[in-house]
Amino acid sequence: MPTERRCGTTMRDAVLFDLDNTLFDVEQYMRGAFADVARHLAAEHNVDCERVQEDLLLVWRKKTSMYSHLFDDIVEDYGIDADIEQIVAVFNDHEPTLSPYEGVPELLNRLSNTGYILGIITDGTARRQRRKLDALGLRSMFETVVLTAEVGEAKPSPLPFKQAARHLDRATDQCIYIGDNPQVDFQGPKDIGMATIRLRYGEFQERLTTSKVDKTVNDVSDLYEAIVHLSAD
Repeated sequence: MPTERRCGTTMRDAVLFDLDNTLFDVEQYMRGAFADVARHLAAEHNVDCERVQEDLLLVWRKKTSMYSHLFDDIVEDYGIDADIEQIVAVFNDHEPTLSPYEGVPELLNRLSNTGYILGIITDGTARRQRRKLDALGLRSMFETVVLTAEVGEAKPSPLPFKQAARHLDRATDQCIYIGDNPQVDFQGPKDIGMATIRLRYGEFQERLTTSKVDKTVNDVSDLYEAIVHLSAD
């Protein structure tokens, strides 16, 4: 059991997950939310709905979710006088239908059944991230969900990671964090003593890894063994 301890070691029995591109493919959300935005712009500004949706997807795939001016660019490209705040609200209010990556529910159940406690740390608008988690049907698997928007500091700040550990009544060196994006996911947890695993999925999978990553896996099916290995490392 993960909670057993060997002399001189700290067993890591808390596993913290990122949400987007770690538990599910975020393109599912983007496709649906961009469709909502396209319909909104078509109704308000008489633009081609399907073309707008495809253009949004193309720009997002090129510049990724880290890019903050996607809607500004689309409005400029189409030469329309649209309210960006209203577009963002439409995007955030999308009611998604989502499926987790294959193997994720089984992984979470296996971890829980073998004594690990689970949490989530996720960036993004709080109501949007809650809606995603509800749509995935995974909320009951986690003892804590830390929304960095409510903490007041996004990744790579260590603050949300400290808060998650505190919620689980664990020291930070008893935690393992799993994420996908080497740009923001791993510095915060590693700097406060957490072990880190990179799941090479999603839009950032081709980016170079960093020294803040202890182990990289290429498939959900490999995560359990990686977690067990780091539990007592």
